[in-house]
Amino acid sequence: MRIQVKANDSNNKNKPLIITVCNNYFKLSDAREVYRKSKTEGLQDDNVVIEIRTENEDEGEVKNTLVLGVEDAENMALTLLNISKEIKN
Repeated sequence: MRIQVKANDSNNKNKPLIITVCNNYFKLSDAREVYRKSKTEGLQDDNVVIEIRTENEDEGEVKNTLVLGVEDAENMALTLLNISKEIKN
């Protein structure tokens, strides 16, 4: 699963950014194993990747890559959803 959205760079309004969110593993079974081991063996959960890059035709310059665990990604998603819901109401 993968999604890309456009965003504004707060430091440079003329240089749009592309934010890509995707899973870190090709196989769901690998992702599940990492998640389970993070709960039982202390392995770091690195299932969700967020890449921030500049917008242009040749994929742009990668500015930063964030790696999150499943639960942190869920918390972030819920926070974004709650903020959006409050603004719309």
